[in-house]
Amino acid sequence: VFPYFYTYFTRLFLHLFLFVLPLALASRMDWHVVPLSTAVSFVYMILDKVGHVTEEPFKPRSSGTPLSAICRVIEIDILQMLGETELPPPFEVKLTRHGAEFID
Repeated sequence: VFPYFYTYFTRLFLHLFLFVLPLALASRMDWHVVPLSTAVSFVYMILDKVGHVTEEPFKPRSSGTPLSAICRVIEIDILQMLGETELPPPFEVKLTRHGAEFID
């Protein structure tokens, strides 16, 4: 994961840019600067948020990597190769509005 100052300065310069952008465009675009700067600000803020979410792919959330389910499948495969008959059940999949979640 990135060091604290990388995140801090990235956010600082992003907010500085989003504050200065409408001021720089105001003399040329009149009232059109409001929707344009709003759209640009939205895009950059969403990109920043996506970057922070993808920094930690193993957090237990709908966009995270389901390590428990992957480990369970590996466990079942190894037990099958060893000839075991009593196998643990795989985790169930629960569909949500944000994607799929595995139920332990």
